[in-house]
Amino acid sequence: MTNREFVHRIRQYEQEKSHLEINQWLHHDLFSARWWLLLLFLIVPWVIWMLLRKKELYLESAFIGCYAIALTLFIDSIGSQFNFWRYPTKFLPVIPSALPFDLSLVPVMFMFIYQYCQSWRTYWKTLLVISLMYAFIGEPVCIYLQLVIYINWSIYYSFGYYLIVGFSARALVLLLKRKRKEKETV
Repeated sequence: MTNREFVHRIRQYEQEKSHLEINQWLHHDLFSARWWLLLLFLIVPWVIWMLLRKKELYLESAFIGCYAIALTLFIDSIGSQFNFWRYPTKFLPVIPSALPFDLSLVPVMFMFIYQYCQSWRTYWKTLLVISLMYAFIGEPVCIYLQLVIYINWSIYYSFGYYLIVGFSARALVLLLKRKRKEKETV
């Protein structure tokens, strides 16, 4: 089989898969109880953040949110592609399927931690507790509710992910602030 034939065959499978996923979404997911829960997961964290955010840290928090969104979307796309997990109920029939988690629950968590924990000590403690809660309470609840199915993934990996993203987000913001301050003093 030539490369052109492989590409054509893959495209046919992708089109069939896409058609099946859209049909499943239209007939089973859209407006189901799980779909409404995903909608709440998408909206409620942002509403809470808008009400409780510290305006003086808005830009830094927004950067952390964008950083977390970019990493989470990237990891979610890789994980879905390599069958680490599946999302039985999709908010939208697109990849990545976990938009409420990727665009809301995860980044808003990091934004709140950054805003309310100014020292590394309190930041680490809070990040540790929230990461434990997300990985060992939140994710098992989502598995139970069939919002996600882990195939080749473990909540222990998620715990590590939350710690790494949380640490790197704050470290990057502090580094950028320091660099800006150095430029201003020169």
